[in-house]
Amino acid sequence: MVDTKSSTSFAYQHEKEYESVADQQNVQQRVNDVKTIRSGVEENEVITANDWNRRWEMNQATRWQMAGVHPFLLQYASFFRDWHNRANKSILVPLCGKSDDLLWLTQECGLRHVIGIESSAIAVTSLLKEYEYTQVNEKIGCYTGFNGKLSIFCADFFDENVNQSLLGGPVDYIWDRAALVALHWNDHERYVKKLLNLQATPREEQNGKFDILISAYWHSQHRGPPFGVELQYLRQVFGVDITVEQLDEVNAFYSGWMNGGFTEMFERFYGVQLPTRDVS
Repeated sequence: MVDTKSSTSFAYQHEKEYESVADQQNVQQRVNDVKTIRSGVEENEVITANDWNRRWEMNQATRWQMAGVHPFLLQYASFFRDWHNRANKSILVPLCGKSDDLLWLTQECGLRHVIGIESSAIAVTSLLKEYEYTQVNEKIGCYTGFNGKLSIFCADFFDENVNQSLLGGPVDYIWDRAALVALHWNDHERYVKKLLNLQATPREEQNGKFDILISAYWHSQHRGPPFGVELQYLRQVFGVDITVEQLDEVNAFYSGWMNGGFTEMFERFYGVQLPTRDVS
């Protein structure tokens, strides 16, 4: 088992910068631990798909957006279990937004199938606008491209129609880039349960490395989104039979988070290893 924890030195850059200091009255409201209304969403309450859709409509989701592929994914994709056989593997990217990670996984990694789930049509079409794609499922809003190697389902992740059958079977890998922390703490257990219901159980002879890679924000202010998490919390949410290790972290604080009223922001990288099944 890989068991490292470092403060990485790779390039970490967001898509754009913000005015470093917002209206002081608004900043004071945002840093207040009590509930506030921001971007039409009541903070410290359950965040729904509609809330995130409204943020995309108001251009209030961009402070999460990286400039290019996430450096954690670039550095650690090979930490997925049985990565050398990835041509036969599928990967799920939940709450994917307009992340370039999807395109990199599709074009550069040679995976059999890359699947994104995102509730905002604005985010999905923004990602795909420079590429040829087809909407193949009107009911759930499925967009495909790259000869079927990439599928993005425009849907609420918690929709009962989002299941293994819709995705073409259980997925082998999951890349969670700030999806967990986009949801309120009260939703984390059902989110993890849904992830596990969508994922294949690894075979015993594939033992080693990780089935889920997670990049999650942490900060000490009791508010969100992002709803910060740490290692012991993740181990509790995933349960005693599942191994969770912290592998890396980076200071993610920049003008976007300052503009949002945060005083610190770290992004931490975790590997999750599922228990295997005996195929003998």
